[in-house]
Amino acid sequence: MSTLEILTTVLRTDQRDLGKMLEIPFFVTETLDSISVRVGVRHAKSVTLDLGLKDPTRIRGWSGSARQEIFISAHTSTPGYLAGDLQVGEWAVLLSPYQIEEEVEVEIAIEGVVFSPKWLKADLHTHSTHSDGAWQVQELLSRAIAIGLDVVALSDHNTVTQNFEAQCTSQDDPNVLLIPAMEWTTRMGHANVFGLCDPLLDWRVEEEDEFLEKVATLKSKGALVSANHPCDDFAMGIKWQWPLQELDFLEIWNGPWRDSCSKSRELWIDQLKSGRRVVALGGSDVHGPSPWVELGSPTTHIYVTKPGLTGVLEGLSKGSVYITSSPSGPHLAPESTVPGESVDSEVHVVIEGLQVGNRVNITTQRGLLISETIDTTVFKRSFQTDDDCSYVRIEAYRHDDVFDVWLPLLITNPIWNEGETQGIAYE
Repeated sequence: MSTLEILTTVLRTDQRDLGKMLEIPFFVTETLDSISVRVGVRHAKSVTLDLGLKDPTRIRGWSGSARQEIFISAHTSTPGYLAGDLQVGEWAVLLSPYQIEEEVEVEIAIEGVVFSPKWLKADLHTHSTHSDGAWQVQELLSRAIAIGLDVVALSDHNTVTQNFEAQCTSQDDPNVLLIPAMEWTTRMGHANVFGLCDPLLDWRVEEEDEFLEKVATLKSKGALVSANHPCDDFAMGIKWQWPLQELDFLEIWNGPWRDSCSKSRELWIDQLKSGRRVVALGGSDVHGPSPWVELGSPTTHIYVTKPGLTGVLEGLSKGSVYITSSPSGPHLAPESTVPGESVDSEVHVVIEGLQVGNRVNITTQRGLLISETIDTTVFKRSFQTDDDCSYVRIEAYRHDDVFDVWLPLLITNPIWNEGETQGIAYE
């Protein structure tokens, strides 16, 4: 990320401006990740200035004389200021002289950090003490930051209070972005609802028509919906039995990889073969300390082309997503073709962080294209897809010698062949 000097200026003010609201305009001309404002006074014996910030449509915050520096980004900000989109257009620093004995010079420095597309690491399925989790919201977020996560969804069961606490808790922490979420828990399956702080006024549902109606309402309000652990059946209500056709996502990797995850993966592949562009996600489903379930295992990587929650939700919706076993697991290098993208025919695959003996599989809708056990830590391939190939997926595996099984390290969503709008079924 590069820092951009937006404005550095000096304002002269005296007692004639007492109580006035002075505006110092500046212009945002490109997509920014954050804005910082710093105000200082030169050679003044006694001066008090109130400070605020205005964007092209509204006042974004006011701190009076309590602060001389403020920060704002798409997902976090100095207390007293609203995080959110940093619109292109005319902004203004607001200054109101409260106490001045003589003319003073006020130095104003405004900087922006230019946004650039990037991969973010997310755990999209976590629980706190707001439902049946053991960790307080702040403890969970601190743990997420410590292991290298950038994004967390607090998906407590049939409640939304965690979203409002998390907004206040993380408002001044630039290290984690929160997706408002809820695990919609029914007798015929669990669904994560992403993107709304308070998605359902009444989450109770008994019949299929009622379920589809609620899903349609959620989507009309901008929410994204995922079927969680759809093939688990260890308890009543866990296995997914509602229709799949209106959902955006399938959570194919839930916590430690197990037989039900393999079945969920196959269910997802069947959906792709049928022509549905459903996006595969992963989530730890962590509820607290456990010898088996760990925060960030698995990790969902999301490619964002816009800052903040808007960029995350767009990346998820597009399918610019892959899943790894942990935040420190193998990853796609920057030169790789991004999942969810459409390409003319050429695909570039570069996976870093592998180990000798890992296996990489590249698959199209017609079957396995490449399967290779590697003798290095980096896998690189560029290849042309056939005209009738609608998509390409990449997976990496490690061999577990104890149980003699291959366990996934990385699973990508499809890279789509340009011009194809639907998947092609196997012959």
